[in-house]
This record gives sequence, C-alpha cells and structure tokens, in this order.
Amino acid sequence: MGRRVGVALDKKLITEAAVKIIEKEGWNALSLRRLASDLDVYPNTITWHLSQAGATLEAWVSEYVLTRRSSTVDKRDSWQAQLKHIFLARRAEVSEHPELHQRLIMGVDGNGDPNLPWVSQLIELFKLAGIPDGEVIDIANAFIGALEGYLAMEFKPRSNPGHEFAQSASIYEMEQGLKIEMDKVFMLRSSTSGESLEGGYLATLDALIAMVEHRVG
Repeated sequence: MGRRVGVALDKKLITEAAVKIIEKEGWNALSLRRLASDLDVYPNTITWHLSQAGATLEAWVSEYVLTRRSSTVDKRDSWQAQLKHIFLARRAEVSEHPELHQRLIMGVDGNGDPNLPWVSQLIELFKLAGIPDGEVIDIANAFIGALEGYLAMEFKPRSNPGHEFAQSASIYEMEQGLKIEMDKVFMLRSSTSGESLEGGYLATLDALIAMVEHRVG
C-alpha cells in the first residue's frame, strides 16, 4: 500500500473516514487496519494521533456526529428556535444513520469530553432563556434524558425481528369505544413497522420548551 504524501493527517480526516466506513458497512467493519488502509497510512500513525489527543476513535466519532448538524444553528434565532434546531438535527442524524448511532445513542454524557460542545450549546441556551445557574444542569438533564431516551426506544436494534408486540394492521377497541392503532405507540409497535414517530418526538420537545417558558415566565 502507498503512503499519504503532502496531506497532513489530522482529527478531521481520521474521523470522517471512520464515519464513512460505519455509515456504509457498520461498526463491525471499522478497525485500525481498515481505517489505515482507507487513509493510506500506517495503523500506528492513527494510534499516535489518538494517543496525542488522549482520545479514542469512538469518542471522536461521537463528537463529530453530535455536532455536524447542530453546529449550523443560527444564533440570531430565539432560544426556542435554536433548541428545536439542535434536537431536530440530532434526530435527523439518528434517523438517516441508525447503524452509526447504535453504539452512541445511549452514550451522551454531560461530563464526557466528546459531547462537551453539544452539551455546552444547550447550557448556553438555557441561560439565555433565563434559567438560574443552579437549575441549568437539571433542565439540561431533563431535555437530554427525555429526548435521547425517545431516540433510544425508537431506533434501538430489534433483537428478535420475528416477534411483534402488535401487528401493523390491528386496531383494538377500547372499553370506551375508542379505537387506537397500537403499533403507533412506539413501545408496543410492530418490529416491522417503518412508520415515522417524529410526531411524538416533536411533542416531547415542545412540552419541554413550554416547561422552560413557564419556569422563566
């Protein structure tokens, strides 16, 4: 194999190459040897860059996918609009690349370095909204816990694709005579259902924003 000449290897090149592999072939296809081959460098070169940064490859991938869309937020918008942009960008990422996020979706850690740029955005917006300093972390945890939890349920891998809690065509009668399509309730939906559940995510986000508005109103 040839070796990269004239282009300095850096965090951005390494991370983008790793994400490209994961998005196309899944996490199992990613290894230092494969990544080095795609970048046309020696594996030790990548290891050196990671050790110099005191980071792991997964940490770099996590930071990249958390911020590549939310970083485009327009700071001239209201805090409500900026929050919506950040979390809708997050859901769009997970929706388009579920394989990439299967190992990251439950790993958002407010104290974790890879996620600091993303979490810092949220904290700044809650302060802008008028939340007292002593309550900012609680509000941030409420948003992250509720919305990341929603994504974890919606896009989690199916451990048993043949098992269905509710068939997509089934409509159940309630005692009051109401009808509900049970597969639209994401915790009970059919494992084969491909229906978008974005409406519930938006409702959760709107409710959380309303909570902040009430708190500072």
